[in-house]
Amino acid sequence: MTRDERRSFRGHRIAGLAAAGAAVFIGATSARAAERTRTIAVSGTGSTPGTPVPSNPALVKFQTFGWPTIDERGVVTFQARLSDPRYPYTETGLYVGTAPTALAQVLRSETPAPGFPAGSEVTQISTYTSVGSMPYANQSAQTGQAVVMPVVRTGTHAAAATMQVPYLGNGSGGLEPLAVSGQPTPSGKGTWGGFYAVAVNPSGAVVVHDRNKHTLWTGTSAASLAPLVDRGFPQNQFLPIEGFTLSRDGGVAYAVREANAPVGGPGYGTTVAYHAAGTTVTRLLGSGDTLPGASGTVTTVYAPRTNLSGQFVVGAVAGTWRGAWVGSVSDVASGGALQKVAAPGDAAPGLPGYTIKTVTAPVVSAGRVYVNAELNGPDVSFGNSHAIYAAPLSSPASLELIVREGTAFRGMAAGWSLDASADQFVVNAADQMLLYGYTALIGYDRSLGLVPLAKIGDRVEVSPGVFKTLADRFILGEDDYLAVDGSWNDGMPRALSDQGVVSYRAKFTDGTQALLTTRIPVAGDATADGVVDQADFKILVRNLGKQFATPDRATADFNLDGRVDFSDFQLMELNYGRRPLGWDGPTGAAGGAEEFQALATAAGVPEPASAAWLTAGTAALGLSRRRRRRRG
Repeated sequence: MTRDERRSFRGHRIAGLAAAGAAVFIGATSARAAERTRTIAVSGTGSTPGTPVPSNPALVKFQTFGWPTIDERGVVTFQARLSDPRYPYTETGLYVGTAPTALAQVLRSETPAPGFPAGSEVTQISTYTSVGSMPYANQSAQTGQAVVMPVVRTGTHAAAATMQVPYLGNGSGGLEPLAVSGQPTPSGKGTWGGFYAVAVNPSGAVVVHDRNKHTLWTGTSAASLAPLVDRGFPQNQFLPIEGFTLSRDGGVAYAVREANAPVGGPGYGTTVAYHAAGTTVTRLLGSGDTLPGASGTVTTVYAPRTNLSGQFVVGAVAGTWRGAWVGSVSDVASGGALQKVAAPGDAAPGLPGYTIKTVTAPVVSAGRVYVNAELNGPDVSFGNSHAIYAAPLSSPASLELIVREGTAFRGMAAGWSLDASADQFVVNAADQMLLYGYTALIGYDRSLGLVPLAKIGDRVEVSPGVFKTLADRFILGEDDYLAVDGSWNDGMPRALSDQGVVSYRAKFTDGTQALLTTRIPVAGDATADGVVDQADFKILVRNLGKQFATPDRATADFNLDGRVDFSDFQLMELNYGRRPLGWDGPTGAAGGAEEFQALATAAGVPEPASAAWLTAGTAALGLSRRRRRRRG
């Protein structure tokens, strides 16, 4: 019997599996709140100390948290407001770590400013970061380095200057200023102005954006910074950098204003998107160009997103509203054309009678492109005006609807839907997506679809035996935001790692806060470690035929229907051998289809309505033990 025949044969038996085994189902089903929630830090209040603040006396407490991000090591970087009775004002700090007992302080206010004369001090580390007003900063890299952009007061005298300073380094090994306002730039064309963004990639490459002088710099230290865009214009010449991303391989994609519109004239002037790899700079798209499927020539271009294969997606206005197009850096360099993903006026796939008004937040992963489309249609309102789509880069116009605002989906209780703020997202290397809104944090994996990770009203175990209830607006507060509109390979701080782990801030009904992580679930992964292997298979065969009052993927109930049956078996079969990017677990611990078939054969395929699942489980566990002995 072939693999396809076996799969088809099994499929015909699914309906009868409810009778298999002797488990009795009693009670209502209710999916658990989150997948393996892990606590990073908890705030203190009143007599409750919370998590100790590293490098500080016990009287200092975490008060609130802002904007956590996570890297591929599982290290969370976060800003915090501190309660410190020694000072009249709220203090702030930047911290990194993996658990309450494994935190380190990178920098905090009321401490000497590294690299400045005696008497200079850090006055603030921003506890919020938004695209419009504050820098992209405050993140750690695989190298263990962090970038941070605090406010520094240079001296104690009345005329002391106050400025934002981008730093690179770590708390134990020292921080160095990458650039200081008013000091000469490495190019010798002038002095540094003020800073909008600083980013570091997993290899330690850095990009610094001087928004006052409209320049862009790359390097790995202050001494190595070299100009990528350094036009030497005076500070009042409004020709800004419109945005940039930094790839894992050190490539930088960016958009710049190259000519202003006439005073009082229409539009934003001439904008051009580029990609730089070392000394090779490629023009990708610019004002005046034509694009397939566009209703006019390009007027405005936004910063592109690229993947490690040199493919990119770029948003552009070519007519009235914005669309998205994909291409290859090498193809464009040799005269190749871009391909349309979506443009204003296109029919909205999966939503008959609706059209696309505009497209925002286009991003790419290794093989797919994602867009957020604003809709036109008969019943469009604030609460349902956006839809999120994905398509393969090989066929970018073949958009698949992932979800529309205001719609319910599996795993959400009655009365819950994707709220109007959940139209922002970030994507990782595994083509997983994190969406967030005021009421829920939502994960997406193609093996399971949309899955609520946490929502208002959930009870979370923040420490052994201590449960707290998530309160209103626990994901998005009045002063912090998840990093959004990001693709997996850029150097911007993100709340979703390539391992599928999410970092977020939670507000609780008792007034405290916590920094938590959870994992976007994968079909077949009962152990919630991101790997689908023999450990998960053992749990599956142990529970086949059983029903549970509380559905839980830890029991191998991957579709959360309250029972472990052949549909869960097939979900594991489709994903067996899956592991996160860069997984460094034991060699051979997660094989592919061949290993799964060996396990399944040893377990046997029981007849529906039989008790053979018990024999199947024993056989599978015996096979696993024999395989381990042979490997040893």
